[in-house]
Amino acid sequence: MQARAENIIKTFFSGLYCVAFMLISAYAGMQFTGRLAFQIILTFSLTLIFTFVADILKIKMQVISFAACFSAAFWVMCAIVAQMLLKGTFLIFNSAWEYMFYYDSIGMVFIVLIVVTAYQRIKAFIKKDAEITEQYDKFYSAVSVAFTLFYIVVLVYCFFICRIPGGERVEPNLDPLDVFRVTFFSGSLDYERLILFLGNIAIFVPLGYLLCHRLNRGGLKTVLVLLPFVLSTAIEVSQYYFGMGHPDIDDVILNVIGFYIGVLLKLLFDKVFTLRR
Repeated sequence: MQARAENIIKTFFSGLYCVAFMLISAYAGMQFTGRLAFQIILTFSLTLIFTFVADILKIKMQVISFAACFSAAFWVMCAIVAQMLLKGTFLIFNSAWEYMFYYDSIGMVFIVLIVVTAYQRIKAFIKKDAEITEQYDKFYSAVSVAFTLFYIVVLVYCFFICRIPGGERVEPNLDPLDVFRVTFFSGSLDYERLILFLGNIAIFVPLGYLLCHRLNRGGLKTVLVLLPFVLSTAIEVSQYYFGMGHPDIDDVILNVIGFYIGVLLKLLFDKVFTLRR
């Protein structure tokens, strides 16, 4: 009985540590908007250090996966509560949300989840132990679900919730090189334009990574190739039809690039870090 109580206490504090380090790592990066490289390095480094310490403390993957799921849910709830406070009402979905953060803040949460998952994958690869691989499979199943749900919320937030429907329709930009000229060849490098450029790529990287795991087989490979074009185009068309945002062919190009980067990362990761089963 005493051993069970000690195990529960140990698990509780282990989970508390993991949740705390994931939230702190993401929050620390969010505090340096305007210094993107430093944000990425800081969040990556803190997450890696804290995850390494968790490994030294022999914290179970099951506990880490719970912490990852909780931290993703925490940031979603923070966004909802913040909107309630900004609007002064619980009815926050009857009008467009106010922007609260750039893509970079969302990116910090993604970095934490990615680093934690990659660390566990590399650990399973190095150990070459079937039991650890089984633990990793369960870990990845849980974290990928949390990651996917968080990702869907981010997509809906970025493309729809923060847009005001019923506005005037803006003529779409059909110049495929405009975003490159405006971002990199306009005389000065504007931070907001750079974040939008990188954000349009990064926002589809997780989708490519996750769907490659599901669709990279047989006839489904055709779906994997065509899906980013169809999905991104559908988003831009819906923005034009409902008068939400500025439809832009450059967004489609950047989204597709991001999707294929995700696919390549998944293929490369599986090739380099093949697990023993």
